[in-house]
Amino acid sequence: MIKMHRSHSLPFTCLQAAAVASMLALQPLRAQEQVPKVGYLYPAGGQQGTTVRVTVGGQFLRNVTGAVVSGKGLNVTVGPRMGSYTSLNNKERRYLMLDLIWGFQEKHLKQTVRLNTEIKRIQDAQLKRQPWRLLKQEIDTDAYNLPKHPLLVDLESRSFRELTHIQNHFFFPRNMLQDNRQIAEHLFLDIDISRNAEPGIRELRLQTANGLTNPMRFQIGNIAEISEVEPNTVTADGFAKQFPALAKHFPMPKSKLPLLINGQIMPGDIDRFLFSAQKGQTFLIRASARDLIPFLADAVPGWFQAVLSVRDANGKELAFADDASISPDPFLRFKAPETGEYEVAIRDAIYRGRQDFVYRLTIMDADSRIPLPATTPDIPADLLTTEKSSLRPPREKEPNHTRATALVTQLPTLRHGSISNPGDVDLYTFTGRKGERVVAEIYARRTGSPMDSLVRLLDASGKIIAWNDDHVIKEKHLYVDHAGVTTHHADSYLNAKLPANGAYYIQVSDTQRHGGPNYHYQVRISHPQPDYSLRVTPSSISARRGDNIPLTVHAIRHDGFEGAIKISLK
Repeated sequence: MIKMHRSHSLPFTCLQAAAVASMLALQPLRAQEQVPKVGYLYPAGGQQGTTVRVTVGGQFLRNVTGAVVSGKGLNVTVGPRMGSYTSLNNKERRYLMLDLIWGFQEKHLKQTVRLNTEIKRIQDAQLKRQPWRLLKQEIDTDAYNLPKHPLLVDLESRSFRELTHIQNHFFFPRNMLQDNRQIAEHLFLDIDISRNAEPGIRELRLQTANGLTNPMRFQIGNIAEISEVEPNTVTADGFAKQFPALAKHFPMPKSKLPLLINGQIMPGDIDRFLFSAQKGQTFLIRASARDLIPFLADAVPGWFQAVLSVRDANGKELAFADDASISPDPFLRFKAPETGEYEVAIRDAIYRGRQDFVYRLTIMDADSRIPLPATTPDIPADLLTTEKSSLRPPREKEPNHTRATALVTQLPTLRHGSISNPGDVDLYTFTGRKGERVVAEIYARRTGSPMDSLVRLLDASGKIIAWNDDHVIKEKHLYVDHAGVTTHHADSYLNAKLPANGAYYIQVSDTQRHGGPNYHYQVRISHPQPDYSLRVTPSSISARRGDNIPLTVHAIRHDGFEGAIKISLK
């Protein structure tokens, strides 16, 4: 049975319901149950028409039988499972590093004495940092099985660059990582992406005997993709100066644009990539990080804050970005001052890192007709209006900043507009009757606009009848009607009763008197359209037959809806 009760009064009244567990004896058993969790996917996306081998990091990933993905066009095959990187014992680590990786590297490096000298210098420096550096005895290689990892297949056919990447992947700088049980287990998925799969963000959950995991975001793209190859922390020029004989074996990644690069940031890591440009050529460079994993519960701060920079061949920084307007993921537009090679670098703002610091970096010519990969808006466009609504979205026409030039509207209406200049004000006029209620709601910050809206209701003389700046819907400490990474809920909402017959005005402006072509908004002006929406926590439950599971239902009442809400479970 589910009971509904009112919480504290809000403009959109919030209700809460709880089904309380009655079989208390089962609770200790359920508390010990190993609920599967996913911490990250790498790569966190793929191109249409390709098959991607994805590493899943998480906890309790045993007995995974399949995956559930939102949308169409993706087919997921579950591959092998692997424990933590730190689960190898010392002899296994020696076998993998010294006998295999370095053994195959030496086959590539018999050209000169100088080359071998540089390799030994690197190896000696690395061995000094390893707790297993004193293991000198021979081991029976037939007694050890390598981890079931895709990088450890056909080692003898790998290039020198690939072997170095494998070495870096398993040992450096992973030896600096603190053990994190939440992402210690690894599972591999093969995701086949149809050519007709719609680009954008999907949600992927793993299916196990103990239920579904939490959802993780997987991005479908429409341009060529690669994955980073380590080491790529130092600049190409810096590596060549330090190890001149090895430089030719470590070409910095440079591919034809447009290109999307998948990568992970480890502790102190900086990933660098080269691209060629003609003088005056403009590039769009964007990183997706928070868009993929919005929050990391045990990180401080609780997210991966990516930053981007562009440098020329002399190492001079020409561009930098740590966000994109209100989006925490960085975006920059870079115009090449000269013809030549340029380097784009991505890192964490305070040089943290681990496996779940995952990113997707897009580099493309600004003149390309290919759109940037889609990201996830906080509020989907189809939520702006309902199927039963008769609203239509015409655009505003300037000038409309005074009562004399206000745009005449018939209720209900939905207008697209923008605060095109600092200090701009838009007015809309309508005729109302005494006692009617009118709603004015702004959709700006929720749709990616930097606008911090302010909405006012004026009478024919210009007197302010009602106004609102920020409209926040909270239940205790939770924001129940917002999602995503927006931390400033800056959209305005008012619901007011008209005092008399006559002309009225809705005035829209920016609170901070900012403005520009990207300060777009939509304003809904209508009589109340009573409705409600529901949010359920937790979003996924697993139950054995006979169990009672606690469940909370948040009912959010829109435009003054006061009717009864009947809830049932099918």
